[in-house]
Amino acid sequence: MPNRPQYDVAIVGASIAGCTAAILFARNGARVALIERDPDPAAYKKICTHFIQSSATPTIERLGLADAIEAAGGIRNDFEVFTRWGWIVPPPTGNVTRPAYGYNIRRETLDPVVRKHAIATPGVDFMPGFTARELLVSRNRFSGVLIHGADGLQKEIQARLVVGADGRQTRIAELAGLAAKVKPNGRFSRFAHYRNLPLRSGLRSQLWLLEPDIAFILPNDDGITVVAAMPERAKLAVWKADSEGAMHRLFDSLPNAPPLRKAERVSPFMGMNEIPNKIRKVFKPGLALVGDAALAIDPLCGVGCGWAFQSAEWLAEATGNSLHRSDKMGSRS
Repeated sequence: MPNRPQYDVAIVGASIAGCTAAILFARNGARVALIERDPDPAAYKKICTHFIQSSATPTIERLGLADAIEAAGGIRNDFEVFTRWGWIVPPPTGNVTRPAYGYNIRRETLDPVVRKHAIATPGVDFMPGFTARELLVSRNRFSGVLIHGADGLQKEIQARLVVGADGRQTRIAELAGLAAKVKPNGRFSRFAHYRNLPLRSGLRSQLWLLEPDIAFILPNDDGITVVAAMPERAKLAVWKADSEGAMHRLFDSLPNAPPLRKAERVSPFMGMNEIPNKIRKVFKPGLALVGDAALAIDPLCGVGCGWAFQSAEWLAEATGNSLHRSDKMGSRS
């Protein structure tokens, strides 16, 4: 087959995890193929809490993305939690030298920022509009990926390491035979974006633990607040029939909740009826998974974005030097 480029790393999926891995591998001297099925560089993930835990902030800073996120309107996040015993409210930030914070930023804003940064990194070849169809195998290890474009073009991307960063429904894990352990989740999710929502907590996110239902408000960039709920599955029929009415009734019943009826809803209601936990073995010889492809768990705590940043960083740290050393020992096309 013609056109057989050689790479150190082939990454399938150019969202948070894939772009993070691409940046860090390339900075360490690797030649990286970053493969993305969506042809639009501004594509973004729509079903997300848009909440990045503070544990990922050092990774974001290492990537050089913190200033870009804040310039795009990302909010340094903080939150208060309502429980059966009352409110849990963090102390004023002036009481500590540097409070831990993550970011609230919509994926519509975040994903293009991260992808642009990855595409601009020397050593990264961005390949939009291509879908992974097969994994290549050589000497009992994965050695690359066969990709197909919408125009029928196909390429063999040969690489020392293939990285699956293609999300919860990962095709790479399926091709590699890395089956998921699936555990049911007793809730479903619904959320929508509101503008000009008067928040009683200022710019602080709020979480209501209602046992078993959950509710959130998450102030984001551009004056948008994400309003979300994770009710128990027994209530799914009611919410499917009238998501907006159900959300209004829920928030009308909550202490210190914002008045949804006074704000403008600027998105449809979105969510998932089935959000099972998926846990996989994350590697085979020549292949590794990161982000939701490796582990996709209950979105209640909003760990997905942070996990994407951090798991990609851990993989690059664990394997980057060995890839770089083997490149020095061999030839490079």
